[in-house]
Amino acid sequence: MGITFFLDALFDVFAQGTFPIRFFLFALYLAAMLVVVVVYRWCVSKGVTFSPHVDFGVRGIVILALVLLFVVNIFLQVLIFSEHSIPIRSLAYFVDSSEITSTRLTNSNFGKVVIGASLPLVFPHTKDIADTGAALVPYVPLPLIAGESILFLVALLGSLAVYVSCTRGLSYGRVHHVFFFFLYGLVAFLALEKSLDGGLLNDGAYLACMLYASLLFLPSWRFYIGMAVALFSNALLIVVLYVSGMYWNIPYLVDVVQKTLILFIFVGTLYAGGQKLRPAFLTVLLLLSFFCIGVKAYEGSAGEYQYRASPVDAAESFIGLYGVPRDSFELQGMIGRLGVYSLAGTSYKNKEELLERYAISPWYLPISQSTGACAIETSFRTLHFFTLTALPLAQSTLTVPHMLDGTFTLLGRDASGWYRYESVIHVASCVPRPIDVVRESTLLGSENARAIFYDLDISSPSSRWRG
Repeated sequence: MGITFFLDALFDVFAQGTFPIRFFLFALYLAAMLVVVVVYRWCVSKGVTFSPHVDFGVRGIVILALVLLFVVNIFLQVLIFSEHSIPIRSLAYFVDSSEITSTRLTNSNFGKVVIGASLPLVFPHTKDIADTGAALVPYVPLPLIAGESILFLVALLGSLAVYVSCTRGLSYGRVHHVFFFFLYGLVAFLALEKSLDGGLLNDGAYLACMLYASLLFLPSWRFYIGMAVALFSNALLIVVLYVSGMYWNIPYLVDVVQKTLILFIFVGTLYAGGQKLRPAFLTVLLLLSFFCIGVKAYEGSAGEYQYRASPVDAAESFIGLYGVPRDSFELQGMIGRLGVYSLAGTSYKNKEELLERYAISPWYLPISQSTGACAIETSFRTLHFFTLTALPLAQSTLTVPHMLDGTFTLLGRDASGWYRYESVIHVASCVPRPIDVVRESTLLGSENARAIFYDLDISSPSSRWRG
């Protein structure tokens, strides 16, 4: 279990997400790099030569493709927010009947339309169990999605193609090549991943892109210059984003700074491993890197670790996405698109075993109340937000399970003709993700297949209904 939390922290620092899917993609990218090395050596054995001019041109194309992807991502974010009169610094939720995708300028997900438009065609079930960005697809023109897809493929294939040439300047032994292999794989993967998921202003994205550009265009022995420039300019970017109000509070800023420094230390360690340094010094750097990641893991998961290690109570229920096979559990009820499943008759020794067995997201940890006991009158949260819909809502008040007296006041129409409502609803405190009930409150009882919510404010739980 401790390894799980360490990997969660590791990939939260490097890719702003938990490890399972990103670890798989990162491992896949490293495997593709190995395949490129094998193919390159086979070509050399057959007498095939590669022009340095062509290699330099490919490096330029890779960087250009990444820059265009980041620019298009920000352009879409600003354009669509402006069309719907959404404040540019707001966090907005784009929802449809099966997915909720959040996006803001410092974590823009409009690049994920490439995944959302293609992945469900190959694996239809993923739309119901993962955030693929499909909820954003209707807002982006198809030619632009196709263009983004081509740019990403160019950047991906180009980054693999130039890896071998980047190792030519390494004059040390095999161990140093191994360190450089992980250094290149990490920064290239981060730059590619952020071009679709997060955008250039996301945590660590700018730093990763600057480091990757330094790897491509600086000699390996001068990479430290690129590291210094990347760290200094990234620090200026963080200050600008904080002063402009993009970071909500001091703890958020501290978290960003922590992730940036840990990523920088880890990259520096990998770079040092590729140079002719004393083993003792390299060992100290490695221990420092893993110590920082371990501290981050402990800070973010100490309480959750204790919870997961606790025994499973057969009287509890757990919440999971409805439609995912749960053959061993009885469906007790629904909360929006979420199913509440009974744990009666199970024999799991702790909650960690349950979560791993059924791949339940941390969003859907077990709850102590059954669906019948999850009552709005017992404890509730007040949610205030703004709603945008293409068609007017069928009624100004609506009640769905686990919600009482949802009120939607029409404010007018935005520049694109969508209806804007100021919304106030009360949701039972036991609901793990109130946004699921928010979506249900709009899509139920209306002809709207999709909606947008923004400026969501959730109050602390209240124990007495004052309606």
